[in-house]
Amino acid sequence: MSVQTLSSLTSNLRRALGLFALLVAFLVLVRPVDAQEATSAQVFTTQRLESEFKEPPREFTLMPFWFWNDELREEELIRQIDSFQEHGVYGFTIHPRIGLPEDSGWMSDKLLAAMRVALSAARERKMQVLLYDEGMYPSGSSAGQVVAEDPSYAARGFIRVELNDEGNPKDAKVKIEESWNLVETVTNAKGERFAIYDAPSNGVIRGLHYIGEQTGRPGEFSPPASDLLNPDAVDAFIRLVYQRFYDEFTEFFEDGTIIGIFTDEPSILGRGPRRGMTFGNLRALETINRYLGYDFRAHLLELWEDVDDQSATRRAEYNKAVHLALEESYYSRISAWCQAHNTSLCGHPESSSDVGVLNYFQIPGQDIVWRYVEPGEKAFDPTHSMMAKVASSVMVHNGLRRNLNEVFGAYGHEFTYEEMLWITNWCMVRGHNLLVPHAFFYSIRGPRHEERPPDVGPNSPWWDDYKSYADYCARLCWLNTDSQLIAPTAVLVDSDRASAWATRSLTERQLDYNYLELRALDQKGVFSSQGVTVYSAQYRTLLLPPGVALTDHTRELLEKTSQYVKIVRMTQNAQEVPGAILANNDPEIIKNVREFSGEDVCVYQRDAAVRQDAPWLRARHVKKGEVDFYLLFNEGESELDATASFAADLDGSTARVWNPWTGETSELTPTAKIQDVPRRYAVKLAPHETTIYAFEKR
Repeated sequence: MSVQTLSSLTSNLRRALGLFALLVAFLVLVRPVDAQEATSAQVFTTQRLESEFKEPPREFTLMPFWFWNDELREEELIRQIDSFQEHGVYGFTIHPRIGLPEDSGWMSDKLLAAMRVALSAARERKMQVLLYDEGMYPSGSSAGQVVAEDPSYAARGFIRVELNDEGNPKDAKVKIEESWNLVETVTNAKGERFAIYDAPSNGVIRGLHYIGEQTGRPGEFSPPASDLLNPDAVDAFIRLVYQRFYDEFTEFFEDGTIIGIFTDEPSILGRGPRRGMTFGNLRALETINRYLGYDFRAHLLELWEDVDDQSATRRAEYNKAVHLALEESYYSRISAWCQAHNTSLCGHPESSSDVGVLNYFQIPGQDIVWRYVEPGEKAFDPTHSMMAKVASSVMVHNGLRRNLNEVFGAYGHEFTYEEMLWITNWCMVRGHNLLVPHAFFYSIRGPRHEERPPDVGPNSPWWDDYKSYADYCARLCWLNTDSQLIAPTAVLVDSDRASAWATRSLTERQLDYNYLELRALDQKGVFSSQGVTVYSAQYRTLLLPPGVALTDHTRELLEKTSQYVKIVRMTQNAQEVPGAILANNDPEIIKNVREFSGEDVCVYQRDAAVRQDAPWLRARHVKKGEVDFYLLFNEGESELDATASFAADLDGSTARVWNPWTGETSELTPTAKIQDVPRRYAVKLAPHETTIYAFEKR
């Protein structure tokens, strides 16, 4: 393929991405404003702020997964709801879970009747509820009911089969079935011959029932996953679940008891697909090709191996187009349904780095499970550490009020209260403001005790003292809601992924940032002498990581506005942007960020005018009303004993400490001034401790 042809194909893809961005922007503009818009017009007097901080409104409660995993009895459901409320938990997510008896199957009359009991009890107690859209996960199949309705709705993918000289599968264990569709027969550079098929993935979801529980050796029933790239299959899912929920519980949607529906890591192939299978199928290829601007059929072999020096580029383009096809077929449909029914789509996508799909969530989210993140080096895990900033950034750029994280899942019975608090603070200082603890177990009978432990609620050793933790979380969620984030740096990302490039260095130097998707910059960016504004966020520095593919329009936009916004890119980044500043390494990136975005928090040695590195200090600056708040978190294992100056501490400002554990405020006294250093304040934090400093101009 010639360079000119490749360039033309790439331009087609970029044009398609740009057109799709219009759809994203439209969906954002028409979301339910009264439910989700950040209320910039609210008047936050200091008196109101102090009152709400001390007693946060109930909307800032934890919303735990409540595992319904055994025989559901009305009196026990109500008893547990009352216990939640006594312990400071004023909401929950109804999560049907493995362990339910078979007569309480997914969307059965008995299960729906139990949901009505819980919803009625919640309404009476002024609690709020999230519904869960699957039995169990990943979402999209209605526990196999979609495929039962039409077998052609089963998840499918592309699979490559090596052939022998007779044209049969070289591996005798491979059996070509009637449901397989031959797409292409190809030969690679080594002379190996392959048949590429569109075939059922055989992917499944986890089911709700133990099979053979009476034997003491229960297995799981695993319903078939459905084809999320097929709009007809997704429409069936919406009808079977979302519309059924609304028809059954209309009054609870209308009175605000139900605040949203949780979709959980939708998967194109399902769990446990055939070995060697990859995303896509013949029907979906039409949509994928539309985004690519060319027919990828001729390049299918490149999904498994390189055929020339452009194969990696074409694979990346294909994967991005698959993500866009999933946005169109799945996320846009359920988002539109939620919007039309004045409720919120929430939950999280399959990958921690997914960005673009979150544009369809009224409450975008991610999840911390399987010890993705832990104290120490795993705080910067390159696969998962971007998740919190991904969700909170989408919230900011779409003008939404909330973003969530499903936290603590499958951390094991050895999980401690100290770890739970550390993860909570990790999330809060990165901008989450709704936590969905995984999980409160309805029952721990038999094997239920071992199903994705731990129970972090009623069956935990810290339950008796849970209210203080729940109140603490509510205060921090309140702080991160209806407030303006002060973070003048953005890291540009593609629609299909965010990376951890350069973000550790920013975080360790208390230089806050957001991830800014290129489509949001294209469609919503407003440029002026103050920088670029995207909704309430204002940026003076844009970081361009390696591998981010700019559209021609974005490149032209950045070039025109480089006089207002400083663009910093790595030298190995192939995306040439006139006026961009080159940075060879993290120190050069930090130098440029400090020069163009400024420093909000400066840390010094305790009794000297000497700057001090504080790599485990995290800082988040938000403004609420006329008060500037700094949430400070010692993420490390050693005590931090230093002083710091804050950009919001202007002449005449009053300084106070707001205690998230008690809700009390107290005077914050500056240390003795040293030389020409601005006013400084002691920052003495034990390992994993947080505090809030507040400054108000008088």
